[in-house]
Order: sequence, then structure tokens, then C-alpha cells
Amino acid sequence: SPDGKRVVSASKDHLVQIWNARTGSKVCTLRGHKKSVRQVQFTEDGDQVISGSLDNTVRVWDIATRREVRKVAGTTFALAPAQLANPTTNHQHFLTVSKASEQ
Repeated sequence: SPDGKRVVSASKDHLVQIWNARTGSKVCTLRGHKKSVRQVQFTEDGDQVISGSLDNTVRVWDIATRREVRKVAGTTFALAPAQLANPTTNHQHFLTVSKASEQ
């Protein structure tokens, strides 16, 4: 996390997990992906996590509620930096990449 207090991990078991960086203890597990999670990143404010999975979704998770707040289907991975903040509108954006199908 931006404040260095938490670590987020991606895994083959479809889970996103948040850990206490000092103690190494698990803070919470975020469930929803249907395949391996390949990329995770905290948002700039540290209040949310963005995850990209082989299930072709990118999901945004609220850490306080431990719930998915957004899902973008048809994408492969979130890019780093995954979030771009617009200070004039306070809107948050993230970039995704899709793999085009070959025919």
C-alpha cells in the first residue's frame, strides 16, 4: 500500500489477499475471480485494490468493505500504473489491455 502498512498478493487459486506488512498476518481475502489472478495493485489513496485475472476481468475492490465495487469484463490485465487520477474532477481511471483474438 502507499503507506507501506499492507501488501497485496495475486494467486493461482483465484484469490486476492491483503497482508499486514509488519506482522505478515492476513488482513482479508477478496473472492470473485474465476481463474488465476495475475496482477494486483493498490490505488493511489490505498483504499482500493485493482486486480487483473485470466478470467478476462479487471476488478476494483474496496478494502474497508471487502467488496467488489467495479468489474470490467473482456480485458486481460491492468497496467501499471493502473490508476490515473484526475485532480480537477476527482475521477479515477485505470487502463486495461485486451488480447485480440486471432482468426
